Order: sequence, then structure tokens, then C-alpha cells
Amino acid sequence: MYPKELSNGQTNDSFTRREGCLVIHFIQGCLRTQARRVVTEILNFDLERKHRLVEIYTDILHLADDLKQERGLLQELNTEFGDFEKEIQNSKEILLEAECPIIVAGK
Repeated sequence: MYPKELSNGQTNDSFTRREGCLVIHFIQGCLRTQARRVVTEILNFDLERKHRLVEIYTDILHLADDLKQERGLLQELNTEFGDFEKEIQNSKEILLEAECPIIVAGK
């Protein structure tokens, strides 16, 4: 199809370019929407993993409290792992901060 001059001095080719720009704009909008959805899914997954880790840390801290009656065992754990209760509490607090992303990369 050849450009045809219209009564206003424009060619039908200019309309085709304008339509092409609209299509490109529409596609870019769709891609932004898809990207937003993917990022939202990633953030939701990240939040679920954080909550699960916090639950695990809480369980470990409860277990450590129960072990306080078993002085020898708790002392052995501290010898082997250092002050693990403090480390777990610190890790738990870091996870609860809003800006602690967990990113899993792979195929």
C-alpha cells in the first residue's frame, strides 16, 4: 500500500505510523502490567518464605527454652554453635525488617 495524500496534506502513511505508535504503546503497557504481576508474585513468595523462616526460628527458640533444664545439653550446644539463641534472635529480627529480600536464583 502506497502513501496516499489526503485533503489535509497528510498521507495515509502518517496515520499508519500513528497507529503503529499506539500499538507499541499498548504492548508496552501490557508488558509493564505483566512485569508488575511477576514482581508482585515474587514479593508474595518472598513474604511467605520469611514468615516460614520466622516460624522455624521461633520453634528453635522455644526448644532452647525447654532445654534450659538440661544444662549439659544446652552447654554442649553453645560450645558447638556459639550463642545460637542470640544468633537466631538476630536473624529473626533481620527477617522481620521490611527491606530484607530473599532471592532464589536458578533455572
